[in-house]
Amino acid sequence: MRLSRPLLAVAGFVSTAATIAHADTITQTFTAPDAPFNYMVYTDTSPINQFDPSLGTLDGVTINFTTGVTGACLAILCYVDVEVTDPELMSTAWGETQLPNENPFSLILSGASSSDPQRFSSYLLGTGQVQLLVIDALGAQDGVGYASTNNLFGTIAYDYTPAPPPSPSVPEVSSIILIGTGALMGAGILRRKFSKN
Repeated sequence: MRLSRPLLAVAGFVSTAATIAHADTITQTFTAPDAPFNYMVYTDTSPINQFDPSLGTLDGVTINFTTGVTGACLAILCYVDVEVTDPELMSTAWGETQLPNENPFSLILSGASSSDPQRFSSYLLGTGQVQLLVIDALGAQDGVGYASTNNLFGTIAYDYTPAPPPSPSVPEVSSIILIGTGALMGAGILRRKFSKN
């Protein structure tokens, strides 16, 4: 049987709508303690829940953060670099800026990242809690500087396709026969009752 173009278009729309309706997102917030800039020392964020694989298929991870940065640049050129990532370094939000020409300085730095569905970290899968890492650095040319993060706040979002609902249980053949037999017996009893009247 050949379907007309309008019918095919409607079928495509319904299929697309069903796909969109089944996409879902879990978003959580996290914070991190104030810390001096140092690539050799990682700061842990507050705990976040892992993505429970029983909910469905994880399609991607998005991390966003905003942090205050204070310090001083005692050089011709300085810049600051802040990253929030998982320990496997697969899902990373990154922000960098050149420091203003003033001492001391205070600024707000933001970073965001959307991971490739093939590159999100297995560290984020499970039913427990984990912590992300805050990695920061201060770069200085022809001199020195110092800086620290403060009031770091962020979100992590799990984009996933929910698992299909369990299919309704189909009665076994023996159950169907038993129900059918009971129905026939009941019909026979009613027929006798009405035939006597």
